Parts: sequence; structure tokens; C-alpha cells
Amino acid sequence: MKKRQTSLDDFLTKKPKSDVDSVRADENHAVVLNPQVENKIDDTLASDEGERSRGCSSGMLDIGNFIDRHPNAETCHDILVSAWIPDSSFAFPVEEGGSRKFQLSWLQQFSWLSYSGLLDGAFCRYCFLFATKSSSGASGGQALGKLVAEPYRKWKNALENFRKHERLDYHLASSLAAENFLKIQEGHKLPITASLNNAAEEELQRGKLILDPIIKTLLVCGRQGLALRGHKDSGRLSLKQPDENDGNFRALLRMRIESGDGNLKTHIETSPQNATYLSPDIQNEILNLSSRQIQETIVKEINSAKCFSIIADETTDVAESGTGESIAIKIKEELQKLGIETKYLHGQGYDGCSVMKGSVKGVQAKVKELISPKALYVHCSSHSFNLALTDACKIPDIRNTFQSLNEVIKFIRASPKRTSTLKNITAENPTHYQRDKLISFCETRFVERHSSVLRFVELYDAIVDLLEILEIDADSNTSSKAHQLLICITTIRFVVSMYVIEKVLSITISFSRQLQSPDLVLLACLEMAENILVLLTDIQLNSTTEFAVEQIWKVAATTCTNQSVPVDLPRSAKIKLKKNPQDPGNTMDAETYYRTTIFDPFLECD
Repeated sequence: MKKRQTSLDDFLTKKPKSDVDSVRADENHAVVLNPQVENKIDDTLASDEGERSRGCSSGMLDIGNFIDRHPNAETCHDILVSAWIPDSSFAFPVEEGGSRKFQLSWLQQFSWLSYSGLLDGAFCRYCFLFATKSSSGASGGQALGKLVAEPYRKWKNALENFRKHERLDYHLASSLAAENFLKIQEGHKLPITASLNNAAEEELQRGKLILDPIIKTLLVCGRQGLALRGHKDSGRLSLKQPDENDGNFRALLRMRIESGDGNLKTHIETSPQNATYLSPDIQNEILNLSSRQIQETIVKEINSAKCFSIIADETTDVAESGTGESIAIKIKEELQKLGIETKYLHGQGYDGCSVMKGSVKGVQAKVKELISPKALYVHCSSHSFNLALTDACKIPDIRNTFQSLNEVIKFIRASPKRTSTLKNITAENPTHYQRDKLISFCETRFVERHSSVLRFVELYDAIVDLLEILEIDADSNTSSKAHQLLICITTIRFVVSMYVIEKVLSITISFSRQLQSPDLVLLACLEMAENILVLLTDIQLNSTTEFAVEQIWKVAATTCTNQSVPVDLPRSAKIKLKKNPQDPGNTMDAETYYRTTIFDPFLECD
């Protein structure tokens, strides 16, 4: 039989106060089940007897199905509480060369006993799932054979051998593992078991000493956002610095050992190859268990609040249906899977597309129909505001300026060399530049664009200097791209639009962030929206003053002068003036032209 790999749960179930809720079902050690757990298992077995065995020789939970493969945690639970048992009409085969056969009464006499119809043999389901499948070491040197690694079929001395099996150390250890596993699955914390023998107590303590540093190291990596894996992160952990990077997790464990963690060092040096508890599978188990605990805490808070809302969006996965009904069904399934009480659902917020907001077949309608009729639909306020800003930015000059900003930022951030050159330029004038790095440009969320625009405005002169340097770069692609971008951002149109965007977004940024705050207060947001509307309306009515020499135009003109950018009318306006020189309406100057073609239309759209 193929030797099974040791799992994380060898120690987690031996650890009295573990909150683990998923245990891999091999190589665990424990003591006898208490009577309540035994009775519960027997009652469950008895109640499901007819359903499992009716019309078939055995069921899916026949232990024989798992003799050559590892059952997962869910299956382990099902085997413990609902393992297949034959009914009273089942015809037990007679043993080869004799007249004896398995007796159904034995299943009631021994709570741990299971019969496999597939293999015509008896198993101890506790030891089958939780005892170490080896003949040395972990079970006090007791070999695991009949009832554990292979079926028991010698019915003549069955009762005597079953009683002997009950007294074996590894059976006692496996029994406790089964008890602890069931308690974990039911959400109970594990009590200190008074019936632990000295060997089991030592095992528990050893498991704690070994797993504590491993678990804590993983949690540190998780909290700090550190990647766990390295170039070569399998096999035994070397206490010497490796030639190849083996990842942050192993490096931190090595540091713990160097700092004096003797128990961890002993474990690394002496543990079997299949019981180091450092593999990627074990790492994922620990992280999954941690995430489950966090998730359960959040769910408990939601249910105790007795009122919650959901926010969702339609899927873009081609493997999933994107209809309103299918999304609503998926939402219902996820809420039930998490254990959230759907009767407390009072609100739902989505974007404004027809799939989500449709009053007949949309998600919001189907959620009311399938989950909770009290779930009031509200179009996401932040999304609505974002759409309003998007519409406002369809003004040609504003749209083109945003696009040019994005291209310049991507071009510079795409190369460490260009980023480094920008830092060098800003370092030459530290009093003028407080920062030296551009912020990536968000394509969809205007609340994030504001920071990018502000940083770009602050570094505008340095960016121009950088593009002039890159314009004569030896690389033809870099030189050509820098030349094109330099032409785009050194025009009066671009500079004016840049400062207009900065002006308007500086007004809307606080409101946009407030709409995404977890402490959102509806009345406060409504009041802020009214204040912003009043402010923008006042600016629109006094646009001449707001755009005048003391405001946007003065700053834009000064910037253009510093960069030798002509401050005049565009070519199209000059041609129009030449065609109608006598028209009194053609006395427009540059300031008036850019105010009426950029600033005023942008405010009107807002």
C-alpha cells in the first residue's frame, strides 16, 4: 500500500485549544471518545442505516472506497458519523475455508468498528482515519495492520482481537483525535482531556512546540503581505543559507532557529521527511484555517447586527452565466455557504446596467424574489458619481489631457531607468520638488485619478526636462515616444486643461472618498453633495473671475512661460479671425478663448 503523507492535523487535533475546523485524516494520535460522542455517532449510524444500504451492497462511505486514497476533511467527518453499515437483511460472506462470518451485533458492541462491504472486512474507523500508517516510531513501535491498514477477516477470534485493539496506545490516541475532530467540526473548543496517558500528553506538548513557530511565522508573512514561496521551497529545510532563494517563510524559520528556538531546530533535524509540516500544502491549510476563523468572526458580527446589505457586480467569466437570475442564485448560495442569515438582508447596491438594476429580470428583482423581499435596491452612489465625472470629461480637451497624462505616467513608470532619472532631476532642486515619483493613473475611478493629477502637476517641469533628455536617447523607440509625448504636454491647451482638471477634482475628491467610507453617514453625504453643488454653481456663475489672472489662467500662463510654450490662440481660431477681420465678435483673446472652450463646458457638464 502506498504510504500516506503526514498532514498538518497530526498535531492540530492533539493540541487541546486548537480552533482548527479542517483536519486531514491520517497520522493523528488521541484517546477514547467520551460516551456522548459515541452515542451521537451510533444514533446517526442507526438513523441512516436503511437509506445507505437499501438496494446496494455498500455505499459511498464504505471505508473500502478509501483504502488507496486520502479522504478529505469533509469525507472524514461523514465516515465518522455516517459510515455505511449493512442492514439486517445484508448477506455477510462466509470466511474462506470455514463457516463463520461477520456479526451485525459487533457494530453496536464496538462504537469504533465499521464493516466494508467492498472488501468483506472489518476496520477501526478511528485508526483508519487518524493513526500513523507505518510500523515504527509514532505509535510506540506498534505495527499497524489488520483493522487499520488492511481489513480484518478472521472471525473466529474476532471479539478477543477487537478487545485487544481497544487497549492499544495508537487506538487510544486515534480515538481522541476523532473526538477532537468532531468537536472542531461542530465549532467547540477542545477541553483538556483528563484521560490522556503520559505518552499522549507528551505528543500534545510536542505538537504545540513544533506547530506554534510554524503557524506564527505564516501569520506574520500574511499580515505583512510577504510572499511565502521561493525558487526552491520543497524538501527538508536547510539550517545553512541556501544557494537559491527558498522564500520568506523558510528564511524566517531559519532566523528563528538561529535566534535560539531549540524545539524548532530539533524538529527540523529529526522529523521524518513526510512530517516536517513545511510543505506548500500545509502552508495553504494553515492559511485557509486562519481565513476561516476571520470569516466566521465577520459572519457572527453580521448575524448579531440583524441587518446587512450586499454589493455585487455581474461576472465576466465565460464559464458563468451573466443573467440576473443566475447572479442572484449565486449570491444566495454564497450567503448560505457562509452561514449568513438571509432574513436579515435589507439592502442591495449595484451599478446601473440592466442586468443588475432591471425591475423584472435584473439581479435586484431576483434577489427580492429568491432571498429577501425587504432588500431595497440602491444604485451605488460612488459609482453614480464616478459616471457623472466620466461624462463631464468627454469635453475633447479634457479627455485628451487625461489620455496624455496617462501615457506619460505609463511611459516613465515602465522603466526603472526613467524613474531613476526623474528622481535625479528632482534631487537637483529639493526646495521646488517635495516628491520624486509619479502615481499610476487609474482608468476607472476618479477618486484615484486626483492623486495622479496632483503629482503630475507638481512634477510637470521635471517631467518636461526628463522627456527632453529621453528625446535624444540612443534607443530609437524611447526617443520617438519621448518626442511625441513632449509635443503633447507642451501646449497651452494641455497646460490649461491640466489646471482646470486639478481645480475641479480638488473640489470633488473629498466627496468621492466619503462615498466609499465604511463609516458612511447618509445625511452627511447629502449635505456634502449639496455644498459641492452650490460651490460648483457659484464657480460657474463667476467663471470669468475664477479663470482670471488671479486663478487658473495666471498659473497656466506662468508655467507655459517657464517652459517656453507659446501662450496664444490655436491655429483654428486665428484662421477664423482672418476670415472675418471686421466682425466685432472676433476680438477674443487667448484667456477668453480657453475659458469658453474648456473651463465653462467642463463646469456645465459637472
